[in-house]
Amino acid sequence: MRDDFLQVDLAPGFRSETEHGAIETNRWGMRDQDYPLLPPDGTVRGVLLGYSTVLGWGVNQDETFEAILEERINDRLAETSGGRFELLNLSVPGYRPPQQAMALDESLKFAPDVVFYTAAGREQWNTINFLADILEKGVDIPYPDLKALIGEAGVQPEMDRPEILKRLKLHEEALLGWVYEYIAQRCAAEAIRPVWIYLPPLFPTAGEPEERGMARELAQAAGFEIVDLTGIFDGEDPVALSLEQWDMHPNAKAHERIATYLYDAIQSRPQAFKLPAL
Repeated sequence: MRDDFLQVDLAPGFRSETEHGAIETNRWGMRDQDYPLLPPDGTVRGVLLGYSTVLGWGVNQDETFEAILEERINDRLAETSGGRFELLNLSVPGYRPPQQAMALDESLKFAPDVVFYTAAGREQWNTINFLADILEKGVDIPYPDLKALIGEAGVQPEMDRPEILKRLKLHEEALLGWVYEYIAQRCAAEAIRPVWIYLPPLFPTAGEPEERGMARELAQAAGFEIVDLTGIFDGEDPVALSLEQWDMHPNAKAHERIATYLYDAIQSRPQAFKLPAL
């Protein structure tokens, strides 16, 4: 637990056994294999920002779509250019869009070439919900432009949570737009390629298509490369792709499917991801 804007991160060198297998972090606090601080020569390095699904909650570490995708790209590179690809999984359960701004700030020490931001359903709602949490707790917001947007919404310290949410709701697109613009601008300053991945939920909620469409427009306007995976679960039984009937996280079969669609998207235009032809 942290008392700053990020609120929480993964402890380094941690291991826990769950009913679905082990959750283990490396020395950097990632659920991933170990990596040096800086990428080796000839390596294209990506960092992956996400939440519990992207972390791979409920599946083994080698069954996550991140691990499968990294392996497939490297297998293909070994047949072609001889280069290498690293994908560092910086996902943390429960992370919502504003937290990814600070997660990006902390990821820059790894010198990535590409930043993959994974968008979930209800990006706008998750944004204002997190900000309501922060404002209710009185946590300092270290981003002046974001503070200014919240000020324009008329939020006052003495307001209760329902009133805060009501006011933020009227500005949800601008607030999510700030997240995307901040990430894209920081990437541009470091010559990093920002990529927005939309990963649809197994069980979509009402209003999901409209919210996804607006989030995609905001990401595109900010300058992200777009990988929209809408429809990848169409025709499938979502229960058969989830961990349990009561747990809607994707299972190993679903992660395999996500990795396949992501690989196809990257293979179709590798230059957009700073990769050689695959």
